[in-house]
Amino acid sequence: GDSILFVATDGGVYGTINAGLEWERLGSNMPFIQVYDLVWNEMKNELVAGTFARSIMSFPIDSILAMAPDTMVNTANHSIPKNKRIVAYPTLANDWIQVELNNIESGRSIELAIINSEGQVMKTFSTKNSKFSERLDIANWPAGFYFIKAKLRHEIISEKFVIVRN
Repeated sequence: GDSILFVATDGGVYGTINAGLEWERLGSNMPFIQVYDLVWNEMKNELVAGTFARSIMSFPIDSILAMAPDTMVNTANHSIPKNKRIVAYPTLANDWIQVELNNIESGRSIELAIINSEGQVMKTFSTKNSKFSERLDIANWPAGFYFIKAKLRHEIISEKFVIVRN
């Protein structure tokens, strides 16, 4: 019956606040490494992750609920920060992934590429729209980590997702 859950994986720590309907990777500075143990530090209300070869990393549990509702946008039943310009959901994917670009300067050429962890380009896109949204069939892609890179004028923004197989 718990709705807030955390899991240690071969690629970091993931958490959910809705009983597993949506999962997000915790921490922006944690490398994609194996996590073998999770402990709750009650005194500091933080999750401590025991990693392989990188010591330990901690994540403040309060911060997952820190975003106020008015800073979020509900997109296809997925809540995302309003100021986030590139979004991929679900972050733990199996058959499909939704890729969206928001708050982009209209008329500018935008180039997107999805790259696997070995550096292979899996798919490319190009658009001049201020908003971009595409649902991709990834059912035949191998399990692993993927990166979405978008080139906007002189800036590159990125997002990550993981393909999991049962």
